[in-house]
Amino acid sequence: MPSMTPPPAATAGRWVVIALLAGGLAIALFVQRFRVGLEVVTERALEVARHEQTELDVLRPETRIRGAEKSLWPGAWQLGCIAESFDAVSDAGGWALATSAGLLLVPAAGKPVRLIDALHGLPAARVSCLARYADALWMGTEGGGLAAWKDGALHLCRFHDPGLDRVTALAVSGDRLYVGTFGGGVFFHDGRTFRRFRATAPGAAISRVTALCALRSGIAIGTAEHGVLVSEAGSQTVFGAPFDRVTALGAQGDDLLVGTPYALQRIDRLGHASTDLPDAHVTAIGTLPDGAVLAGTFEGEVLRLEPGRRSIRPPAESGANPSLYHLWRKLSGSVRAFAVAAGKVVAATGAGSFRLDGREPALLAQAPGLRHPHVSALALDPQGALWAGYFDGGVDRLEADSRVPRPVATLAQCPGVNHLRWDARSGRMLISTLHGFFASDGATGLRRLRAADGLIGENVSFTLPVEDRLLFCTEKGLSVETNGRIESISVFHGLPNNHVFCAALHDGRVGAGTLGGLAFLDGLQVLRSVTASPKGLPASWVTALLSLPGGLLAGTYGGGCALLGPDGTWTPHPEKPSRFEVNPNALLQIGNRVAAGTLDRGVLLFPAVPGTGPATPLLEGLGHPDATALACDGRFLYVATEAGITALPTAALP
Repeated sequence: MPSMTPPPAATAGRWVVIALLAGGLAIALFVQRFRVGLEVVTERALEVARHEQTELDVLRPETRIRGAEKSLWPGAWQLGCIAESFDAVSDAGGWALATSAGLLLVPAAGKPVRLIDALHGLPAARVSCLARYADALWMGTEGGGLAAWKDGALHLCRFHDPGLDRVTALAVSGDRLYVGTFGGGVFFHDGRTFRRFRATAPGAAISRVTALCALRSGIAIGTAEHGVLVSEAGSQTVFGAPFDRVTALGAQGDDLLVGTPYALQRIDRLGHASTDLPDAHVTAIGTLPDGAVLAGTFEGEVLRLEPGRRSIRPPAESGANPSLYHLWRKLSGSVRAFAVAAGKVVAATGAGSFRLDGREPALLAQAPGLRHPHVSALALDPQGALWAGYFDGGVDRLEADSRVPRPVATLAQCPGVNHLRWDARSGRMLISTLHGFFASDGATGLRRLRAADGLIGENVSFTLPVEDRLLFCTEKGLSVETNGRIESISVFHGLPNNHVFCAALHDGRVGAGTLGGLAFLDGLQVLRSVTASPKGLPASWVTALLSLPGGLLAGTYGGGCALLGPDGTWTPHPEKPSRFEVNPNALLQIGNRVAAGTLDRGVLLFPAVPGTGPATPLLEGLGHPDATALACDGRFLYVATEAGITALPTAALP
């Protein structure tokens, strides 16, 4: 009987097969475990990435609540240009207006108008846009972020991300408040958190936002140079030329209306574009309850498209679409926005807010204010009246103890004002302007000098009376008038630069600050010039000079201030901050202290003597960080900014 025991070779082969099977199973188990582990790691990584992405989208503003009944400076007062309006919304039977001076509340008839300005805690005086959201009135400001007016208090939201504090547009779509900024794109508020809006469409660029418009299920974003982004139903679409520069957005049914400097365009729900209104600089779009469309223009026209009429694409040979709009109203200022409520229509313009529902436009109730927002010069006369010169032209006068500015009749059309200075010798205010020199007694007496009369330059930055002479600082050099005769010097005669911004009399010599350094003069002879150096003048661009008992204080653009002592050495003053921009001729001595008006820090207040105390910033409450001019009558420090005039009691200064 044959043996049943397998041969040795067969046994070895069987064990090899078993080993291979076991190895394969082990490898399979390892691969499976590795794959599961990899999936877990990947899922965790994705979860972390999603969390991090979500965290990146979240914005965390600095928030504060400030009761608007309390002034930041007890006893202080403020004047701005209330007439310049940017937006309007209905408010408890009345209207809320966004103005250059703050939030103006115009209630129903019989109640007083109320202004909420920077002295009440508004982070910036210029309110650019308004929206009703979550039982609050939200305001976008220029440079101060967001604020909400609710239950008689201001709720402030200040963002530290670059560009987010310059808010240009607000819109409510669904349960979100969308916020457009100039430089920081778009973000939104869902009632709990603030998050960035992300543009994902190819070619989308929404950094500089000019307009927002709520759609049925999304938002339209207009930009300064990259057209319109439409985000709706989970998708995004970019519309470029001819919509590159958007000045206004609106909606009519499912159609998006786009205002540009050249036309009013229409985009229908299929994405087809047509021209509604050619050759018009459209700055505002509104839709009335009956379906009519209003288009406001830069020239102050309000054009109306009647309900039911629609734009028709022009035939190729016609070249243009005949306008279906007709002139409905003519206003005195550029139209910024429309507001519609309870059958009433309001247009916010550069010259005020007007009711349009009557036969003729009617100006809404206004509070006293300045003619223009940007005050560029201040000076006091011997009667205690405050003179205010405007960057946009003209001069106003406020009598002592008055807060009502009155135009100086002879200077109503005076061009952009650079500087004001009272001349006791002639009994006139010296007015340096973009187009020459004026001298006025506030009544009928007026004198003017221009380049055609002998000045070396037309743009006069500063005028300095020295004994029987008048010295004029211009963009082309220095001119000196003596007994009606004008002589001039320039770089050819030794000035470090032709553009002269300021001058001061110190120790019997005239110092002249230029774009290229400081010159010391004896008459019309340049004795010596000083330029920037590590232990000397901190910057060559000298913008302001002030004679102090301890020396000549020079304010510069970019280098702060420095004091030239009697021994000829320069001392940085104040030491901190070491570098800042002093505005032209914005240095003023107040007792034993100096006030410096700066480009972006408000007013810096520091001792006249170096090393005797720190510099204190005065910024909150001014309404704008650009302090352009200063004046003081002992009771108040008057500060001019791009947003108006703020009077701070000297007794309350820190």
